[in-house]
Amino acid sequence: MTTRRRGHGEGTIYRRKDGRWVAELHIGYGDGRRRRKSFYGSSRSAVASALAAAIRDQQKGLRPLREVEKVKDFLRTWLNDAARRTIRGTTFAGYERLIRLHIEPIIGDLRLARLTADDLDKLYSKLLDKGLAPKTVRLVHALLHRALSHAQRRGALAINAADGVDPPRVVP
Repeated sequence: MTTRRRGHGEGTIYRRKDGRWVAELHIGYGDGRRRRKSFYGSSRSAVASALAAAIRDQQKGLRPLREVEKVKDFLRTWLNDAARRTIRGTTFAGYERLIRLHIEPIIGDLRLARLTADDLDKLYSKLLDKGLAPKTVRLVHALLHRALSHAQRRGALAINAADGVDPPRVVP
């Protein structure tokens, strides 16, 4: 029995010599070279489902996630490139301070592609336990929501993790 040949844009699935399965998807060209996104797994069905999800995301217009981009790197880039043009200087300084003092030490090393609402819940709890006022934690939430919305609009994220989190309530 012969296997069906995949068409253009459908990706590639093959088995490596070490027994692991690999699925690859062509994602464009960069620096004059073909760029691919690879998915690894122990079974063909696992990598086939990962490949199918990536193809669906590509058809929706979402960019393939840069799995290695960290939250702190994304926030610095967003602040300096996108937000700087649309906010006042004092707001920029406040955002920079919130990122440097409160966000980076706790979730800065997490991968942006894997950031979840649970991670943000833990962040807010740790900030409140450190003694920060609920209003300051709400400012952190607003900053993260704005930055992640920007990433979502640009196709870098499928969902905004801050949508699934309620910031702490400010008691008057």
